[in-house]
Amino acid sequence: MEEPKFDVNALVESTNGQQLNPDVYSGSESINVLDINEYIFTEESLLGTNGFRTGEYLINHIRESFYDTRRQYSAYVNFIQPILRAMVEPVFTGEVNREYNKNELFDIFINDVNYNNLKLKDFVSMITKYVRLHSMTFLICDYILPKDEILTENDLIINNVHPYLYFKKPYHVEEYKLDFFGRLEEIVFVDELIKKEIEGKTKEIPSYIRWTKNTWERIYRGKNNAWLVEEIRNHNLGVLPISVIYENDRENTKNLFTHPNFYSLARINHQIYNQDSERRELQRNQAFSILVIQEMANSTKNKTLGSNNYLSISPEVTGFGAKFISPEVSILAELLNQRETAKNDLFSIADQIGVFGITKQAKSGIALSYEFSAYESTLRKTAQIANKIETEVARLWCLYTKTNNLNFVPHYNEEYKINKDENKITLYDTVNQMTLGSSTLNSLMAEDIARTLFPDEEEIVYDDIKNETMEQQIMDQEIEPKENTEII
Repeated sequence: MEEPKFDVNALVESTNGQQLNPDVYSGSESINVLDINEYIFTEESLLGTNGFRTGEYLINHIRESFYDTRRQYSAYVNFIQPILRAMVEPVFTGEVNREYNKNELFDIFINDVNYNNLKLKDFVSMITKYVRLHSMTFLICDYILPKDEILTENDLIINNVHPYLYFKKPYHVEEYKLDFFGRLEEIVFVDELIKKEIEGKTKEIPSYIRWTKNTWERIYRGKNNAWLVEEIRNHNLGVLPISVIYENDRENTKNLFTHPNFYSLARINHQIYNQDSERRELQRNQAFSILVIQEMANSTKNKTLGSNNYLSISPEVTGFGAKFISPEVSILAELLNQRETAKNDLFSIADQIGVFGITKQAKSGIALSYEFSAYESTLRKTAQIANKIETEVARLWCLYTKTNNLNFVPHYNEEYKINKDENKITLYDTVNQMTLGSSTLNSLMAEDIARTLFPDEEEIVYDDIKNETMEQQIMDQEIEPKENTEII
């Protein structure tokens, strides 16, 4: 059974009452992003969808009469995607080392976790991305065995019957119950549309999936908003086969949800989107300036120029003449400055959460070393999330299959260190700051750096770099002015 399809159009409200139907946009006015669920808005900023795609996240001005046109030529520059990729993708390069006791059914499962040939590593990469984006995600494991059949372990292997995985995002949650310790006891997720006979007519209405400690139920709302059961089956695990994966531990365990850390980045990207559009509008007005002509009121007779082509002013206005007018260039420059400020703010926040290599600003070896330290911490955190997800996957799989001795331990690399060559270059950068003035030392460092950066060059190239560096420093010392020590 595949993960049920999710139709965001069917959503009405989330658990906190915010609108969850971002696809249903119409009209020529902008959408107030503060009315959009924070998880949905953050995801839209990553994907460039809905209001970012249609232009309805562009804020219209009270005097604007060309909003629809501006929406058409505006483009969304996505800064969220490269930041998120830098935080996640390096952890999933290469193979994953896993330790567990030999189990043929589990081997089949990790090579196809959703009956669509999705490997466990690729599934974990996908869900980790959303844990980083939303700061939480729901991992769900389900298992549907053929009815009225008793299958041996060999039968399961032959027929490729095993538990399967999917995940839900925070904005899919309709209701939930927590116990005293903040653990999930019951949860309801938004699911697909179903057809029901209502007052003699067939209508499509939203359905939901309710998980309890022993059942899976497809439910829908009837009269007075009461839940009605469409379908039910028992899993009889005694616990929810769901794991809530958090980016960081909850401070308030009485609340299931945590604030998505990427939301502030999404809001800044939204600001840049609007500033880019406003700057483009000024550029268009500069390119298509308005022609102003002084003329008598009846002088337009028999002219091909229309009122939309130029602005007519009284000839009594002195010192004006015919000219083109357009917005002040200084306004355009200020908008560009504001845009750069917003972009720098966005990258500053990205630096704080440890994203590395998204700017092209040159940095010293020492600064690069500190920056890499933050990046190392970010990748370690991503690897820890990945290891936690795989551990939870194995736990849920063992619950369904009643496997007690799998002893599963995943090993996503949690150590990211600057290699010895990078440390060496950082050390050379420090030495250069000391201005020791030794031509021999500088030439030796230049040769060693060249060998580090270009290891495949011929030996004569390294000798040339060494000699050129020494000759250049000697020349610099010869032309440097000497202090006048003559006694008068």
